[in-house]
Parts: sequence; C-alpha cells; structure tokens
Amino acid sequence: MQQIGRRIRALRLLRDYTQEHLADSLGIGQSAYCKIERGQTDIRVSQLRQIAAILGVCVT
Repeated sequence: MQQIGRRIRALRLLRDYTQEHLADSLGIGQSAYCKIERGQTDIRVSQLRQIAAILGVCVT
C-alpha cells in the first residue's frame, strides 16, 4: 500500500494539487486522504479509480 500512496503523492505534486483538493474531490477528510498517501489505510478500488480520474491517469 505504501508504494501506491507514494505514486499518488508524486502525481498529485506534479499536478500541483493539494491534499485538501483531492480529499474534497473524493468526499473525505484531509486526514483520511493523508493516510492513503502514507499507506496507513487500505484504499478501495473505487477510491483508486476516482483518484486516477482526478489525476488524469489510468488504473492498470
């Protein structure tokens, strides 16, 4: 899970998005989103797809 979180963080930073922006787009709190990036919580496939859509990448 940590590797996925690191990739999400890298893509977020490339697009100059804040954690707050992604958290709002997902309908979750910033602290919950932060746990996704840190790999401290399991990410649901639906959330992963939403994040990918926001960041403009495909889930493979």
